[in-house]
Amino acid sequence: INKHKDKIHYQDINKINKGVFNALKKINDSPYLSVLITNQPAVAKGIITDKKLNNDFERFSSILGSKKAYIDRLYYCPHHPERGFLGENKKFKVKCNCRKPKNGMLLKAIKDLNLNINKSYMVGDSFSDYLAAKKTKVKFIKVGKKKFSANKNLISKKDLSSAVNFILENPL
Repeated sequence: INKHKDKIHYQDINKINKGVFNALKKINDSPYLSVLITNQPAVAKGIITDKKLNNDFERFSSILGSKKAYIDRLYYCPHHPERGFLGENKKFKVKCNCRKPKNGMLLKAIKDLNLNINKSYMVGDSFSDYLAAKKTKVKFIKVGKKKFSANKNLISKKDLSSAVNFILENPL
């Protein structure tokens, strides 16, 4: 959804990739829900505060709304198990069940929203996204140029817009 620089710095969620607004509008106009599930280790690393992250999510929601798009539900994991970051927040330095590749956030979304996993897709750009989807038995669509080894039957699309078009053309 947003432009990634690297895994060390906080990724400002408000730097939104081209095509995201239209892709979300298409999902919003379909029977599918749009659920954002994201690791946000910058909180545990002390790069940003939980409050700043939540403010950014609110701003993100406002930006989407101004474009007539929305996320039905957002789940994020602020944890990061590795220690040693300058200014890290010890409260979030834990091994949890929500941080992808674990599937705690997906399971929570399934329970909270009464989702049918047999009729759901997860779209992601990382191997940890793939592993979380696989563990949850949700069909996965890889987006972006990153290469990772996985099942040869992996569905791969250029971007979120292409993935959404595939989903809408291939309902489960």
